[in-house]
Amino acid sequence: MERNKMPLIRAVAKIVSNLSLEEVAEIISERVFGGLPFEGKDYEIYEEIPAIYIGPAIMGFAIILSAGEANDYFLEINQHRTLSNYINYNSIPEEWLRINTYLYHVLKHELYDVPEIQIIELNGL
Repeated sequence: MERNKMPLIRAVAKIVSNLSLEEVAEIISERVFGGLPFEGKDYEIYEEIPAIYIGPAIMGFAIILSAGEANDYFLEINQHRTLSNYINYNSIPEEWLRINTYLYHVLKHELYDVPEIQIIELNGL
C-alpha cells in the first residue's frame, strides 16, 4: 500500500508599500495573524536581505516577511524547519502544494482598507 504524500505548503505574496518593514509587519501581524509579533531582524535568516518572522511556528508553518528592492516586500509561508526535520527523519513522501492565490486573497481581504499597502499576486513561485 502506498503511503499518502505529505503536502508541503508554500505561499508567497508581494507587497508594495512606502512603509518600513517593521510598519508593514505590525499591520500584517494585527490584521492577519492575531497580533503575533514579527521578530528576529538581527538574526539574519536571509543573508544580506532584511527579514523578520513570527517566532513560534503556526501549525508547522514559518511566516517570514522580507524586504525586496525599493518598496517591495514578500510575505512567505513555508514548512517550519522542525516539521521539515520530522518529515525527513520519518521518510514521509512529500509533494509541493503552492497556495499563492489563497494568500493573495486573504491579504486583499484583511488589508482592504489599508491604502498604504498594495498586494500583488505571484504565480508559479
